[in-house]
Amino acid sequence: MRRLILLAPLAAVAACSPEKPFVDLPPAPLGYTVMKQPDVVRQTGHFTICYADRDAAEVPGLAQETCNRYGLQAKVISTLRYQCRLTAPHQANYSCIDPNKRMPDGTYINPLNPQQVLAWKRATGQMPDGQGSPTAVAPPPASVLGAPPPAPVPATLPESPAP
Repeated sequence: MRRLILLAPLAAVAACSPEKPFVDLPPAPLGYTVMKQPDVVRQTGHFTICYADRDAAEVPGLAQETCNRYGLQAKVISTLRYQCRLTAPHQANYSCIDPNKRMPDGTYINPLNPQQVLAWKRATGQMPDGQGSPTAVAPPPASVLGAPPPAPVPATLPESPAP
């Protein structure tokens, strides 16, 4: 019996064999059931891969495979040890980038974010200010400019007949 008690923790640790590297997805909010995981890469341009020491060589390939779905390149942002799960304890944080889309200060943009692409186009002179902006107001058509002003609306309502 004593031997069984000593072997139980060893068997439990042995059952936790290391996992292959995987893209870690955020958990669903408490109380919600998620039928389809959100596309984190499309939303943020970033993702995390969890891995064990013995699989570290596979991580760049998995990262590039993830970014290839969007026609982009993987760029490692940081690596943190002992920040993921017990069976895949290390964390590598990546961004999907387009190496041709850098701001003038050298920082990469998220090429999947329309606002960042628009800001990049303006900053690099590829689009004049005010063009393509979602808040830009188009000038009124010429037919409206030559039209007479609308008739004034009376300030008071007509009297209704007495009952």
